[in-house]
Amino acid sequence: MTDITKNYECAVLDMCQEFVDMYADEREENKVTKEDFVGCVIGDVICLWDCYLNIQDIKLAIEHKMTWDEFIEWYYNYEGVGGYINLRSWLMGLRPKCTGNTCPIDLSNIKK
Repeated sequence: MTDITKNYECAVLDMCQEFVDMYADEREENKVTKEDFVGCVIGDVICLWDCYLNIQDIKLAIEHKMTWDEFIEWYYNYEGVGGYINLRSWLMGLRPKCTGNTCPIDLSNIKK
């Protein structure tokens, strides 16, 4: 493994840990490990709280200091379940209208 790869993996792990620390409940284990990444490939898709996220979305959430409510609104309505709207567009105000069976879901029962 090259130094560049090691440095990249360390930076990605640090960023993901910062993201987890933004939202993690103090009672739960919140250490990000290689096993949290799909295929154990650091830098690709990571699975946190049953959400599959890419590194760019984690970076944007940190930069914009998204609240937990903002994050789950985007993910569950527009990314993970209801259809795809990337986080950058969502942060700029893009919100789709309901069409067919792709309406935003009720978030009242979702907990972190």
